Amino acid sequence: MREIKFRAKQSKYHDWIYGYYLGIRFGHHSFWDIDKEYAVEIDPESLGQYIGWKDQTGKEIFGGDILGYPFDSPVVIEWDNNRCGFRAFDPKDKTYSLAIPMQVGDRGQAKVISDTYSNPELIPKI
Repeated sequence: MREIKFRAKQSKYHDWIYGYYLGIRFGHHSFWDIDKEYAVEIDPESLGQYIGWKDQTGKEIFGGDILGYPFDSPVVIEWDNNRCGFRAFDPKDKTYSLAIPMQVGDRGQAKVISDTYSNPELIPKI
């Protein structure tokens, strides 16, 4: 069973924080920072859930991450409501990959190169 956790950028300092999304409280998106053990305000556009896989360097992969090799062009990890799961979306070809585990798993070659929040220019315009 995969660990359920999230990451987001804190609104005030713009640092990545890890923990759990609490929802909208007092008109702001709240997030429980597991390192500091208190709630902080986040930018909701930066919120991403851990998909349960790591890249070739051991880095955890979250929704919104941009993955490089072995893909022909960078792909974005997105939640797919139709399939109820995370998939790799290729914005250049506007297609989804069905095989995240084969490419990202223990013997995978994929590597997190950035995320859509920090470097949106890495993703071709749709």
